[in-house]
Amino acid sequence: WPRAPAASPAQRAAARAGLGLPSDAEVLLYAGNLDAYQGWQDAMGVAARLARSRPRTRLLVATASDPEPLWRLARESGQGHRLTLTTLASEEARRRAYAAADVALVPRRVAGGVPIKLLDALGRQTPVVTTPRASAGLSLAGACLLAEDDDVCSMTHAAGRLLEDRELGRRLTTSGSLYLEAKHAPHLFAEALEHLIASLFHPTPTGR
Repeated sequence: WPRAPAASPAQRAAARAGLGLPSDAEVLLYAGNLDAYQGWQDAMGVAARLARSRPRTRLLVATASDPEPLWRLARESGQGHRLTLTTLASEEARRRAYAAADVALVPRRVAGGVPIKLLDALGRQTPVVTTPRASAGLSLAGACLLAEDDDVCSMTHAAGRLLEDRELGRRLTTSGSLYLEAKHAPHLFAEALEHLIASLFHPTPTGR
């Protein structure tokens, strides 16, 4: 999985200004589609809970999906003033969203599959909070902060911890980069593909 360089302070300031976010906001990011199984609703719940003790909390949602369900929930929960919406239509837009964020949230309501948004967040040099369901099948080994459970309360506690402890966030971004190098480097994909092709032409004896 490719890694992007960390955003500089100037890039961070420009990203926030371009998105209309206050320079001193504590920005949580959800980047991905708005299908129900992704758990994007939980990201909004985390932002609402954190705002009770951290009033500078904002939720940035970067998506290519129809935003109407998002705005509807924001209005119903009284969180519309804390929500900023942006696009994922280009690599530039994706870089801007991550540059503006303090913490990336990766919830999920259904386990299984490869959590692309989790790998992308790790590759963007942004501290990540995820859940047991979202990380199922991956040996993350400290690459992100894993919430104790899959619920909003657990994610809120983990996100608050990262906002409070910036040094922890820096350590996690370093660990995330090392994880990608160890588990998702391009040469590993090439080797696995070559092994698969070779096995098709030279199958391993089954013993039968």
